[in-house]
Amino acid sequence: MRGLLAIVGPLAIALLWGLFISPKARYSTGRPGQVGLGLFVFLVAALLLRERGHVTVAATFAATALVSSALLYVLPQ
Repeated sequence: MRGLLAIVGPLAIALLWGLFISPKARYSTGRPGQVGLGLFVFLVAALLLRERGHVTVAATFAATALVSSALLYVLPQ
């Protein structure tokens, strides 16, 4: 089961990213949608890092994702 999740998980995230988050996304969600979904993806990654016991790395990753998302939302392209 872990092997299957190791393959399906990244593929699902890549599909989500390509369809809704990337600058050339097929389905535009607008700037708030792109930033929000991108933040969601990175916060899930931080949560998974924490679950694997990498608490400091997860906290740093989550903080960086929050700051980056805030800057992407506020600053012009």
